[in-house]
Amino acid sequence: MEWGSYDRADLEGPDFEGTDAVPVDPLPEWQWIWRAWHRLSAERPHVTQGFSIPMGGTIIDGRPGIIPWSAVQRWAEHHGLTWAEMALLDRVLLAMDGVYVRHWVDQFKKKVS
Repeated sequence: MEWGSYDRADLEGPDFEGTDAVPVDPLPEWQWIWRAWHRLSAERPHVTQGFSIPMGGTIIDGRPGIIPWSAVQRWAEHHGLTWAEMALLDRVLLAMDGVYVRHWVDQFKKKVS
Protein backbone atom coordinates (compact mmCIF):
# COMPACT_ATOMS: atom_id res chain seq x y z
CA MET A 1 0.00 0.00 0.00
CA GLU A 2 1.36 3.42 -0.92
CA TRP A 3 1.09 6.15 1.70
CA GLY A 4 -0.22 8.56 -0.94
CA SER A 5 -3.27 6.39 -1.59
CA TYR A 6 -3.84 6.06 2.17
CA ASP A 7 -3.78 9.83 2.63
CA ARG A 8 -6.09 10.38 -0.32
CA ALA A 9 -8.62 7.84 1.00
CA ASP A 10 -8.45 9.44 4.44
CA LEU A 11 -9.31 12.88 3.07
CA GLU A 12 -12.16 11.51 0.99
CA GLY A 13 -13.91 10.31 4.17
CA PRO A 14 -17.25 11.57 5.44
CA ASP A 15 -15.68 14.25 7.68
CA PHE A 16 -14.62 16.19 4.58
CA GLU A 17 -17.79 15.88 2.49
CA GLY A 18 -19.14 19.27 1.48
CA THR A 19 -15.89 21.08 2.34
CA ASP A 20 -13.23 22.78 0.27
CA ALA A 21 -10.67 20.16 1.40
CA VAL A 22 -8.81 18.46 -1.38
CA PRO A 23 -6.95 15.16 -1.16
CA VAL A 24 -3.30 15.58 -0.27
CA ASP A 25 -0.54 13.40 -1.65
CA PRO A 26 2.64 14.46 0.17
CA LEU A 27 5.95 14.12 -1.63
CA PRO A 28 7.79 10.93 -0.64
CA GLU A 29 10.40 12.87 1.38
CA TRP A 30 7.65 14.34 3.62
CA GLN A 31 5.51 11.25 4.15
CA TRP A 32 7.25 10.52 7.46
CA ILE A 33 5.80 13.77 8.86
CA TRP A 34 2.35 13.04 7.45
CA ARG A 35 2.46 9.56 8.98
CA ALA A 36 3.52 10.98 12.37
CA TRP A 37 0.65 13.47 12.31
CA HIS A 38 -1.88 10.73 11.61
CA ARG A 39 -0.46 8.37 14.24
CA LEU A 40 -0.08 11.06 16.92
CA SER A 41 -3.62 12.35 16.41
CA ALA A 42 -4.72 9.89 19.09
CA GLU A 43 -2.61 11.89 21.58
CA ARG A 44 -4.53 15.09 20.83
CA PRO A 45 -6.51 16.34 23.85
CA HIS A 46 -10.14 17.35 23.44
CA VAL A 47 -11.67 20.19 25.43
CA THR A 48 -15.37 20.14 26.16
CA GLN A 49 -17.09 23.28 24.96
CA GLY A 50 -20.65 24.28 24.41
CA PHE A 51 -23.41 26.70 25.20
CA SER A 52 -27.00 26.76 26.36
CA ILE A 53 -29.93 28.96 25.49
CA PRO A 54 -33.17 29.52 27.39
CA MET A 55 -35.85 26.83 27.11
CA GLY A 56 -33.32 23.99 27.27
CA GLY A 57 -31.34 24.21 24.04
CA THR A 58 -27.79 23.01 24.64
CA ILE A 59 -24.93 22.16 22.30
CA ILE A 60 -21.85 20.49 23.75
CA ASP A 61 -18.96 19.15 21.71
CA GLY A 62 -15.31 18.21 22.20
CA ARG A 63 -12.93 20.71 20.56
CA PRO A 64 -9.63 19.17 19.45
CA GLY A 65 -6.40 20.62 20.78
CA ILE A 66 -2.90 20.39 19.40
CA ILE A 67 -0.71 17.29 19.65
CA PRO A 68 1.37 17.69 22.83
CA TRP A 69 5.11 18.28 22.55
CA SER A 70 5.74 15.33 24.86
CA ALA A 71 4.07 13.01 22.31
CA VAL A 72 6.25 14.44 19.54
CA GLN A 73 9.35 13.93 21.69
CA ARG A 74 8.43 10.29 22.42
CA TRP A 75 7.81 9.70 18.69
CA ALA A 76 11.17 11.23 17.82
CA GLU A 77 13.01 9.14 20.41
CA HIS A 78 11.27 5.95 19.30
CA HIS A 79 12.16 6.57 15.66
CA GLY A 80 15.73 7.74 16.36
CA LEU A 81 15.27 11.26 14.99
CA THR A 82 17.94 13.90 15.46
CA TRP A 83 17.18 17.11 17.38
CA ALA A 84 16.91 18.99 14.09
CA GLU A 85 14.46 16.43 12.68
CA MET A 86 12.42 16.57 15.88
CA ALA A 87 12.32 20.39 15.72
CA LEU A 88 11.15 20.23 12.11
CA LEU A 89 8.55 17.61 13.00
CA ASP A 90 7.27 19.71 15.90
CA ARG A 91 6.93 22.89 13.80
CA VAL A 92 5.20 21.12 10.94
CA LEU A 93 2.81 19.26 13.27
CA LEU A 94 1.88 22.56 14.91
CA ALA A 95 1.11 24.05 11.51
CA MET A 96 -0.93 20.98 10.47
CA ASP A 97 -2.80 21.06 13.78
CA GLY A 98 -3.61 24.73 13.20
CA VAL A 99 -5.24 23.88 9.88
CA TYR A 100 -7.08 20.93 11.44
CA VAL A 101 -8.42 22.96 14.39
CA ARG A 102 -9.56 25.80 12.06
CA HIS A 103 -11.38 23.20 9.94
CA TRP A 104 -13.05 21.81 13.06
CA VAL A 105 -14.10 25.32 14.20
CA ASP A 106 -15.62 26.04 10.78
CA GLN A 107 -17.58 22.79 10.92
CA PHE A 108 -18.78 23.56 14.47
CA LYS A 109 -19.95 27.03 13.42
CA LYS A 110 -21.93 25.51 10.54
CA LYS A 111 -23.49 23.02 12.93
CA VAL A 112 -24.65 25.65 15.43
CA SER A 113 -25.83 28.30 12.98
